[in-house]
This record gives sequence, structure tokens and C-alpha cells, in this order.
Amino acid sequence: MHRTIFVLALGSAVACGGNAASSDYDDPREPSGGTGGLASGGADPTGGAPSGGGGTGGVAPLTGGVPGAGGTIVEEPCEVVPPVKGMTPCDPLDPIATCPEGGACAPYSRFPKEGECGATVYGTYCARAGQATQGEICGSGNGELCAPGYLCVVGATGGPRCAKLCSVFEPDVCPPGLICGETDVLNYGVCY
Repeated sequence: MHRTIFVLALGSAVACGGNAASSDYDDPREPSGGTGGLASGGADPTGGAPSGGGGTGGVAPLTGGVPGAGGTIVEEPCEVVPPVKGMTPCDPLDPIATCPEGGACAPYSRFPKEGECGATVYGTYCARAGQATQGEICGSGNGELCAPGYLCVVGATGGPRCAKLCSVFEPDVCPPGLICGETDVLNYGVCY
């Protein structure tokens, strides 16, 4: 199954910027995969060592586990790599001009997987459009999609909200009382 990554940022006057989060749109650019879970051994808090390698779990109550003999893992730092431009078949600032009926253009950022190095890929694509506008709740949790020209964003207030898209190069395009704040998608911001 493919999933599209949507940019998320806050549509509120108390936050700035935003973070990416996933959405329910199918997208051929992005293969998806599940994430693994974590497990710990032991029948009580004394099972296994808290650091320096794990241990085997205890089987009887209060017996705990056997500390592992593992060492400390040292991660190599990632080289700083500039973002890479991906597909851009449409313009999010003119969201319905090049998308099929019922769709709207949205920007995306695809980050390297956790623990992997690489460049962030950014671009645009056509997605289903909704009707939610500035400050209204959005996202896969409640199924509401943002209207064309708005982006579902997460910031400092309660949950994902729709916010008007803007260009960080033309910051004076927001309604009175709002400013264009950066998101994690290169060149695009939202009015907050």
C-alpha cells in the first residue's frame, strides 16, 4: 500500500512552523512499510539490564532476567545533505488549475527513514480535496480533508488543523492578523 506524506503545520496564532504527518491518500511515489515494535524481557522491573545490552526475560514472578553482555551502540552521524526536488506536476498556490475534478494540489516532504541517512525529497501532487478551511480540524483521525489552497498541519494547539498555504517568498498574502510561517516543505508555508 502506498501512503502520501502531507505537510502539517499549525493554523493558530500561537505557533509557528509545522511538522509532517501521514495521510490516507494513495501515492505512487511513496512505498510504505510497517514499523516494528519494541519488547523487553522480565516479569517485573528487575528483568533484564536497563542499558548496555538487553537480557533474557524472567519466567517466574520476581525472578527478573539475566543482564545481557552487549556493548554500547555508537551511531555514525549523517552527513548533511541538501533537499532534493521530486515530482512537481502541479502548483499548490493555484491548487485546482492542474488537478482532476475533486482534487487539489498539495506539497509534500519525504524524509529519510529513521536511522537512515539521505536527502529529504520535496515536491507536489494532486490529492483529494475536502472543505475544511482555516483552523478547522483535519486529518486521517476524523476523515475531514482541507479545501483546495489549505494544508492539514500540526503545531502547538490541539491536533491537526487546516491552514491557508502561502509562499515563504511572498509572506504578505495571508489574511489580516495572520503571517506566513515556514513548514517542513521547502518554499511553502501556512498562514497562522
